[in-house]
Amino acid sequence: MRSRFSIVLPIALLLSFLTACPGLKVSDLQKDILIHVNAGTAPDEISLEFSNSDILKQSFGVRVSNDKVICTDNIQKKVLVLDNSGHAELYIGPVSAPSTDNSKDQTLKLVNFTFGLIGKSVADKSGNVYIQNSILPDEASGIKKSAKLPSYVLCFDKSGEILYTLGQDGTPDLPFYNIYSLLTACIHCQF
Repeated sequence: MRSRFSIVLPIALLLSFLTACPGLKVSDLQKDILIHVNAGTAPDEISLEFSNSDILKQSFGVRVSNDKVICTDNIQKKVLVLDNSGHAELYIGPVSAPSTDNSKDQTLKLVNFTFGLIGKSVADKSGNVYIQNSILPDEASGIKKSAKLPSYVLCFDKSGEILYTLGQDGTPDLPFYNIYSLLTACIHCQF
């Protein structure tokens, strides 16, 4: 025979959970736009590519890191860095490709750089931006299209100048073959 306590306790716990946690209930979902980036070919816009079935291809990436929004665009081969209010601060990519007349923002810093395949990205507290840059198969000899692409991590300062390139051993001599994520260290974090 079960004791009364073993039956009442689960019911009491369930009732207290349901009445004491109103914050866990979803009542009203609202759309909230934090940052808006236009689609297009201007320096402060990101290109979108659709497949034959109108499904958006992942030709771009968005990463929020240390009060910066990093947008990567593999169609135009560029990186766009925005502040936390959505204002474009830095463009790294082919400067001659997009027309600066189309840009609504004249304070955008344009830096000429040639990327291969842009992968992961992250920013540190100093404003440096780290970008995974993969070597495309036609740029490297002997790489098959199905093989993993060799990648390097490029470090740009907040003005867009390249500071250094990282490979497996810390120098650009040996590339990475599997980069799953880029993170920056937090010196004062408590774990």
